[in-house]
Amino acid sequence: TMAEDVVQLMDHMQLPMSLIMGTSMGGAVAQLLAAHFPGRVQGLVLLATSRDFRAVVNTLQERPLDGLPLSVCSQKCLDWIRYFSGHISSMTAWNKIQKQFEGWRILNGPVAPFNTFYYLKMMILSIIRQRSYETLLNHVRAIVGSVDLLLETKGNINAKVLVIQGEYDPVFPKDHGEALADSIENSSLFVVKEMGHNLNAAFYRPIVERIQSTFKGS
Repeated sequence: TMAEDVVQLMDHMQLPMSLIMGTSMGGAVAQLLAAHFPGRVQGLVLLATSRDFRAVVNTLQERPLDGLPLSVCSQKCLDWIRYFSGHISSMTAWNKIQKQFEGWRILNGPVAPFNTFYYLKMMILSIIRQRSYETLLNHVRAIVGSVDLLLETKGNINAKVLVIQGEYDPVFPKDHGEALADSIENSSLFVVKEMGHNLNAAFYRPIVERIQSTFKGS
């Protein structure tokens, strides 16, 4: 699993224990790491993530979204995920850049500043570095394969945890952050006003300050 990959990387870097931060899918990996390898986790920062990825997975697999305990993605986000995952194999390089760029605008949320030049540059570099569209699909496969494992982490995370939630996250609305914090005993929730799903540079300062104050002396 990806959690085991993190352990192997820590072993390679000779890090017996560390403060772990995970964003979005990385937050799922961080939760699994804390649940299954508690001795390696000094503390946990979970940003723009959830303990319940069923809304995202059901969207990808075109399954019903009604009856889920937490809010689903925004409609714009749902439409983009469905289109991108269903058409990526037949897109030209320029189409991929355009659709990824469109996706980053959606993920950024409706209020946070959006640096057009920076994100366009990142999209182009991302496409250039991808040897195959399978790279992105592997991300999807990892999400699908982690759903049940993630739900099973409830009650099994003992590390100190800071949950950081964007006020306007289109992927994981606020109730995801609240439910995640409520499911972990030694946790606190920090809602970043105006932030979407992206880790936007405009919010680095308050996020870093909250991490420092939460884990001071740890």
